[in-house]
Amino acid sequence: DLPGLPVELFKYRRYRPTPGTFIYLPNLAFLSSRGCPYHCVFCNKNMFGDTLRCMSAKRMVDEILELKKRFNIREINFYDDTFTVRQSRVFEICELLLARKTPIRWKCNSRVNTVTREMLFAMKRAGCFSISFGVESGDERVLRKIDKRITLEQARNAFRWSREAGISRSAFFMLNLPGDTRESVERTLRFSREIRPDFVSFELTKPLPGTGIARALEDEQNVRLREELWKDYNNCVVSNLVFYTQNDLTEEYLRDAFKRAVRGFYLQPSFILGRLKALRSLDQLKSYADAFMNILTAKTGR
Repeated sequence: DLPGLPVELFKYRRYRPTPGTFIYLPNLAFLSSRGCPYHCVFCNKNMFGDTLRCMSAKRMVDEILELKKRFNIREINFYDDTFTVRQSRVFEICELLLARKTPIRWKCNSRVNTVTREMLFAMKRAGCFSISFGVESGDERVLRKIDKRITLEQARNAFRWSREAGISRSAFFMLNLPGDTRESVERTLRFSREIRPDFVSFELTKPLPGTGIARALEDEQNVRLREELWKDYNNCVVSNLVFYTQNDLTEEYLRDAFKRAVRGFYLQPSFILGRLKALRSLDQLKSYADAFMNILTAKTGR
């Protein structure tokens, strides 16, 4: 067997998760599976591929509880592409964590079509405090165009069930996906409010190397590529550059839509009050302050 994560080799207490995404420190990233069986056109899977390979539930639970014992790790952030693909494994993990009676908090990434109400309640009992879903668009036609293989009704259910279970919910959305128009972008902004996430992330779509973005754009009208950005892959690590326009979307509109999306969600009085009520630690309060400053300076690249 491969050895466990050598946490003692790096100064893990110096690392901080993204502001607003954690409650207690120290927090540690953990990868319990590799690969994703889905084929969204915007996703680059050159590193881990299509085949899902999972660490056994027992091995995973043994390792994270050892991390808690040796290094006082208080939270685990699972970086698996989709932690909930194999539902039987999720239930086994939850059962093992509960049986060991060593509480540890954790969060994960998921898809709205891979969760059930029963699973989410089991995850909550086993220490899951936050779950992130890639919704991407609030328009069914765009979801089909990008081969997301989810429906808006599945998204509504996943967010409702998570809320009922008491799990914090984050939603990822992308603007300027292949097939997007001003109407579909505005529909996405409205849907981001409808499903009532606790946190939301918006990005302008990037043409990552090895993805199907270019192919998916072939059927759209008025596609205009910014060649200097499109051909320089170093730009793909920069958030919210306008790499291309299509249909009735202009650079000016996309920048405005992005700002409205971010500020319109996070500057709501109800959001601010809700986050203050959810505070559990000083570290969490500091992270909220950092996140708030990021929101105030949110902008798109030129």
